[in-house]
Amino acid sequence: MVELYLLAVNFWDIIHYPHIGSGNYKYSGPPLLFVLLNFAVFLWLVKKFIFPLLRSNLQTRKTDYLELKAASSRMLKTALERYHKQAKRKESIKGEMRRVLKTLKEESAVEVRDILHKAGEYESQRMKETNDQIKMKFSRMKKQLTNEVIEKIIFRTGELIPMKISHEEKVDMIRNAFEKSYMEKWK
Repeated sequence: MVELYLLAVNFWDIIHYPHIGSGNYKYSGPPLLFVLLNFAVFLWLVKKFIFPLLRSNLQTRKTDYLELKAASSRMLKTALERYHKQAKRKESIKGEMRRVLKTLKEESAVEVRDILHKAGEYESQRMKETNDQIKMKFSRMKKQLTNEVIEKIIFRTGELIPMKISHEEKVDMIRNAFEKSYMEKWK
């Protein structure tokens, strides 16, 4: 501790030496040789006691730094590996999504075709049923009209027409009855 004080005093004196500083001081201090000797002793003490402490501290810091650097490089390597795995997984998921989407589109297209085919079949079946109903109604109306005409002719002419005769015979009888009523009307 005293050495440090003396060293500080000696540095003060070195700075204010008459040939270095301003030279306005009365105290000229010790000779330059003693100052240099004191400085050499200071350097030897620092080299002997302080430098080893600094060197060991720097060495431990260097090893800690190297260990941290190695650990960080390992962590970076594992992080990059995980990133690449995730990127591959993401690409495989995207591929799977595209495949599922394509499958869904194909299946929906097939389902749409099936639905349209069933709708077409249903429509044709409904048209056939409607045509059949129209034909049946037409034949009923035709029979009903024929029967009404026969009844009117019978009522007008007073002739009896047997009910168990064929259709052609009925048509012939109706023609004859029309001709007869036509003749009677225009007489």
